[in-house]
Amino acid sequence: TCFTQWRTSMNGVEGLDYTALAFAAPLCEPPVELDPDVFTFVRVFEAERLLIQQEQHEAAEKKREAEAAAARARGGR
Repeated sequence: TCFTQWRTSMNGVEGLDYTALAFAAPLCEPPVELDPDVFTFVRVFEAERLLIQQEQHEAAEKKREAEAAAARARGGR
């Protein structure tokens, strides 16, 4: 699945592993041929998914910051 074909680093998800996709695509049922149209679709999907993940990361960071500020206001650390 595409879930297991992401390249990651210390910064999180970087993008799809195209080498792994090329290997896995023919194994799908039905097999997928990575022609230029399919590859364009994959790249659009990748860009959209990375945008969603960035938005989720930013929302989680804002939530952590708000919780930390609330704790400080209550006299916590």
